[in-house]
Amino acid sequence: MKQSSTMKMISGATCKEKTRILTVGDGDLSLSLALARAYGKCISLTASVLDSEDDLLKAYPCAPIKELQSRNVDVLYGLDGTQLHHRFPSKSWDLTCFHHPHLGLASLDTDEAEHANRHFILLCHYLYSAQQVSEFVHICLCGTQPDTWRLLQAADYCSMHLIKKFSTSAPFSKLWTEGEVAAAEMDPNFSVPRRYRNGRLGSRHMLGKYGYRHRRTEGERYKGKANDTNVAGSMHYVFKFQAKSTMIKEAPKSLFYTCDICRSSFPSEHSLSLHMNAPAMPAVQPTTVADTNPRFQTQGELREDKIATLKSISCIDLMNTNQKKLEVSKEHSGKRLRWFIQHGIPDLSKRKAEVSIQAGLVKINNTVVMDSSRILDSDDIIIVSLQEAVCSSLGPNLEIVHRKPPVLVVFKPLGMRTKGDFPGTLESTLSEQEGSRYSSLSPLETSCAGLCALVQTGHEGSPPVVVHSMTALIYGKLPDYWYPFKEVTINVEPKWKKRKHSENAAVNRELLKLFPVATTKMQKDHVPMTTLRIETYYPCSSSLCRFLRLEGFGVVGDSFCRKEYLQLKRSIRNRIKDKLCIGCYEIQVDGVLVSHEVPQKLLASFWDAHYEHGESKL
Repeated sequence: MKQSSTMKMISGATCKEKTRILTVGDGDLSLSLALARAYGKCISLTASVLDSEDDLLKAYPCAPIKELQSRNVDVLYGLDGTQLHHRFPSKSWDLTCFHHPHLGLASLDTDEAEHANRHFILLCHYLYSAQQVSEFVHICLCGTQPDTWRLLQAADYCSMHLIKKFSTSAPFSKLWTEGEVAAAEMDPNFSVPRRYRNGRLGSRHMLGKYGYRHRRTEGERYKGKANDTNVAGSMHYVFKFQAKSTMIKEAPKSLFYTCDICRSSFPSEHSLSLHMNAPAMPAVQPTTVADTNPRFQTQGELREDKIATLKSISCIDLMNTNQKKLEVSKEHSGKRLRWFIQHGIPDLSKRKAEVSIQAGLVKINNTVVMDSSRILDSDDIIIVSLQEAVCSSLGPNLEIVHRKPPVLVVFKPLGMRTKGDFPGTLESTLSEQEGSRYSSLSPLETSCAGLCALVQTGHEGSPPVVVHSMTALIYGKLPDYWYPFKEVTINVEPKWKKRKHSENAAVNRELLKLFPVATTKMQKDHVPMTTLRIETYYPCSSSLCRFLRLEGFGVVGDSFCRKEYLQLKRSIRNRIKDKLCIGCYEIQVDGVLVSHEVPQKLLASFWDAHYEHGESKL
C-alpha cells in the first residue's frame, strides 16, 4: 500500500511536520498519555473524553491530566464522538482514534440484538462525524464486535472503505504511516500492572508498556469481581472516505422519518431531531453510576436496596412446608434466576442461592432448574425449597449414583480434584462422608465433572473393570468417515504427571472409540457444534482435548481454541462461561451400566433450540 500524500512521512524520532491526532472517548486518558510518551516528538496530540473534568476525576482520581499538560497535550472535556463535525472545522485532524467504544451493559441481559444495534448506531454516527474533520478514521474493537456491531456496514453507509487492519500488538504508528517510526525509550516510571502488558486481558497492546490501561467506564468506583474487561482479539481498523457515494435516498417524510446516517426510523420529526443530537449515549451516565448501581453502594445502602427489592417481589410461604413461592412480574422479566431468588428471599445470600440451585432445590413452573444464569420471563412461578442442611453447609455433599460394595459410583462436581488425602479432594470427601477410606479408579481432572468409580481401600481381589463414556461439545461438523464411529489410539498423560521424557521412556497408549451424536443445524454466521461421545478406559480430558484440537475439532471452552470461542454468539458464551464442555456421564463397572443426566449445554439439540427460539425460551 502506497503512502498517502495527505499523511506526514515520519522517520526516526523527529519530523518536519507533525501528524495531528485526536483521541476520542479516552476514558482515563491513559491511551493519550501512552501515545504522547511513545511518539510525542512526532505527533501533535489532542485528547478528549465524554465526561466533564469533575466527573472524570470522580471516576479516575489518578487521571494523568498534569503529565499530559506537561507534554503539551490539550484535553477536551464533554466531547461527543458523534458530534465532532459540530465542534471542529473540516479536516482539522489527520487521524481520529477511538479505542473500544462501549455504551454499557444495560441492554445486554434483556435484548442482545438491541444491544448490538445501539453500538451499530454509535459506529455509524462516529464514522460519519469523524470523516468530516479527519482524513483518516480509526476504531479499535475486540472479539466478535466487528461482526455483531456490523462495522463494515456502518462504514459503507458513511461512504468509507477499510484501508488497514492489524493487531493491537503491532506498532501503533502503523495507524498513520507505512514507514517505521522509532518509539521513545521506555522509562521504568511508565510501568503499569502486568495484566495490562502481558495479554492476560485477552490481547497485548503495544502501548501497554508506555502506560496504557483498558479500563471500565465506572473507573475506581466499580466494586464488582471483574475490575477489568476481557479484550481478546482486539484489532485496529482504519477507514478513509471514498468519493463514490453509497447513500440511499431519503424515505418520504409523509410515511416515516429515517436517519440518513444509520437508517433508523422514527415516528415523528421531533424524535428524529432528538436522535441526531444524541444518537448513541451510554445507557447509564458515569456521573450517576455511583448513586444507582448497587456495586458502588455501602453495606448499609445495599441492605436498604435489597429491602426495597424484596417489597417489589411477591414471595409467599407455602403452608406446612419449608418452601417459598415467588412470582416473576413484568418489572423483573429478564433477570437471572440466582439474582431473583437472592433478592426475593430474606437472608438468602448469593452463595446460598447458588448452592440451592445446584442442589436441585429450585423449580421453575414445576421443572427443576440447575442453571443459575437462566433468564426469567414474566409470570414464571418459582418454588424454592429451603433445606437447612444444604444452605448452612457450604461444603460439598457428594451424590452417590450407584452403590455395590466395595465399589461406589459418585458424581464428581466441576472444580474438585479427584485424588489426594488432603481436604477437598473427591477421595478425602467421600471417605469422610462414608466413614471408610476409598480410592478412585477414575482419574477425572479438576476441570472435568462426571461419574467416578471408587473402591474401598483394603478390598481383596482384582479391581473392577471400568469403562468411561465421556460427552463433549466440539467445534465444527465432523466428516463422514467419523460415522458411525472412529477408533483411534492416543498418548494419555494427566496434566499433573507431565514431565520431560527421554526417547526410550514408556508412554501410556489408550484406544478410544468416538461416536458422533448430533450436530447443530447450519445457521448463518454461527459456528457449528457437534456432540461427541468418547469411550475410554482412562478419562484424561487434557489428552482428549489435545487430540481433538490437533484434529481441528477443539472442545468448546478449551483455552487453546480462543479464536473459535470468540466466534460464538454472545448469549452462548454467557452460558458456557469459559468452562470446558466435556464430562463423564456414563460408566460401566464390570458390565453394569451407570448413567447420569448430561448437561444441556453439551447437547447440540439444546443449541438448535437456542438459535430457533432465543435464550429466554430455554
